[in-house]
Amino acid sequence: MGPHLTRRSMAVREFLRANWHVVTIAVTAGAIVCAAVFLPSTMPPRSIVMATGPEGGGYYEIGRQYQELLARTGVELRLVATAGSVENLALLRDPHSGVNIALVQGGSVGKATGELDSLGTLFYEPLWVFHRGGPGWRDTGRPARPEGLGRTGRQRLACASAPAAQAQ
Repeated sequence: MGPHLTRRSMAVREFLRANWHVVTIAVTAGAIVCAAVFLPSTMPPRSIVMATGPEGGGYYEIGRQYQELLARTGVELRLVATAGSVENLALLRDPHSGVNIALVQGGSVGKATGELDSLGTLFYEPLWVFHRGGPGWRDTGRPARPEGLGRTGRQRLACASAPAAQAQ
């Protein structure tokens, strides 16, 4: 079996010696075709959909700033106005919504993030509640809820404090 392998390897060597330029061109063309097939799938998208918050709100304005910034690099950012963080999270979790990224108030996600990944914190958003003590305002003794308030929560907070303001 040894002489058979030697003859075959000699035939391959002779072929490569005589046709090295054809083999080089074929290998190079194969590498270019592989790159053309696999590289586009690793490139970042040229169009992104972002859930923000209500038009005119702070998160919507931040979205507009990102829209302008990304437009300079050729990326189209389409903004989706929502009611706030809770709706943004629902859109992110819905695979049919078309939303790729969202601005979400800190604490809105809770512990069950599941398939969502945070890209980071843009800024801290403290909530300060000031009130006058007296009739109509009571301390429930319960700690603040960990989820973000959003527009609906702020409206509820304003309504809850209205009796205290009227009683004075």
